[in-house]
Amino acid sequence: MGTDGQAQHARKMEITGMYPYPQPMDHQQRLRLAQTIAERLTARYSTSVKAIGLYGSLARNQDGPYSDVEMFCVLKGSGEKRNYEWCAGPWKAEVNVRGEEDLRQEAAQLDEEWALTHGAFAHVLPLMDPEHYFDGLRVLVMQHTPEEFRAVIEAELVFEIYERVGKIRNAFIQKNAHALPTLAVLLAQRTSYILGLEHRYLYRTASSVLDEAVTLPDPPEGFHALAHLVMEGELSDASRVASTCEQLWFGLVQWAEKRSYTFVASQEIPF
Repeated sequence: MGTDGQAQHARKMEITGMYPYPQPMDHQQRLRLAQTIAERLTARYSTSVKAIGLYGSLARNQDGPYSDVEMFCVLKGSGEKRNYEWCAGPWKAEVNVRGEEDLRQEAAQLDEEWALTHGAFAHVLPLMDPEHYFDGLRVLVMQHTPEEFRAVIEAELVFEIYERVGKIRNAFIQKNAHALPTLAVLLAQRTSYILGLEHRYLYRTASSVLDEAVTLPDPPEGFHALAHLVMEGELSDASRVASTCEQLWFGLVQWAEKRSYTFVASQEIPF
């Protein structure tokens, strides 16, 4: 092997690691694997199967060489909730088996992580769906009223953002610099969830949340600055991290006031 070949091999091993798994697989190979799993599900559950579909990157045709296979298997009726998640060596798969009513209930839930979790229900690629069951899931995902979204955003501002800012201030004044990067990442992430809720936007995947969030309109002042610190990995300067988090907190308070979000109680103790 020549010098150039050795260098390329070394770079490849540095990126992929020494252990041989997972192995790369192209889109069509992954689809064929999903179809094989679907056939096994049909054999296992027989006439109880109502629909089978893909979610995640494979369903969106955005899977990479090392992506896993994620699937819903919907059974008639309700009362079924089983998750199969396994590593076969070269590849990994997850199959969520649900009763049709159980999956509808999951799709209809609205909580603080809705913008991250519910893309799975809204973007399903059917492998077997004779009654167009999956078409109804996206309707359920988006059916919530403005008042319901408002309540969840206000709860997130109190339960997560306010508490996170307190932890950031504690870490800074106690000179616990090692805690600040993690706390800054979490603050940026939770603010992204709020923006997703505000704009009824569903993120594609956890790894792209910040990339997508910075494209959304009307962010709070300071969000882009913190998001870029996190995405670029510039989290070693404790003073810079803490001050950027403070700028975002100030911006979030203004952003919430502009939209009439209430997260400060009108009295010290509300009962």
